[in-house]
Amino acid sequence: MFHCDCCLTPDAKKLKEVAKRTPFTFSELLRLSTKFTELDEDGSGTLSTQELCTLPELRANPFGPRMCLLFSETGCGQLTFFQFINMMGIFCERTSLELKTIWAFAIWDFDGDDILSPEDIKEGLRLITTSSANQNHSHHSNDPSLTGGVSDSEASFASSRSKTSMLSSTRKAKQETALDPRDVDMVVERIFHEVDPMDAGLTFTDFQSVISRMPDFLENFRMTA
Repeated sequence: MFHCDCCLTPDAKKLKEVAKRTPFTFSELLRLSTKFTELDEDGSGTLSTQELCTLPELRANPFGPRMCLLFSETGCGQLTFFQFINMMGIFCERTSLELKTIWAFAIWDFDGDDILSPEDIKEGLRLITTSSANQNHSHHSNDPSLTGGVSDSEASFASSRSKTSMLSSTRKAKQETALDPRDVDMVVERIFHEVDPMDAGLTFTDFQSVISRMPDFLENFRMTA
């Protein structure tokens, strides 16, 4: 991905150089530059978590704040223009499956130990179901352009071959209320019984194997530039 120390949006000449090193065309980068400026309400040249999560694709997405932390690189939650481009690049439809999988794994690896443990999955399910319950209470719904990418599709990785039944449970929870802690424990136990019978946690290789059985992953793990 592209890296630069600049905080402010570049001029057209710079954008043309950036276009050579990102999945975006020059016209897409121009749109992203305009979008960045619109989101930067305080004119600081960086996007706070609150500002970034006003994006329609992230507004109702439980993983929005998590992505802000990851793509800020230092964990500060403030994105420069180029970090914003990097984030949007991951969700570009032209980005490779391998790169998307790396970041999907990172999003679920809450403790950063390069292993997806039961606690990581519990935290992800808590975010998904709590957020969805709050949205239903307020009569809001997720934006469809990323719902599959960072909630339904990422939730479904955990079910592997039993993905249909597990997704059904998760979606039912979304429609009604947050999962009870005992229900979360039961879901996670079923997940790890299926994909991690040795109880060692899911490595990135394990995660790749599960993603390979998800034909809709690339289609759903995206945002529009």
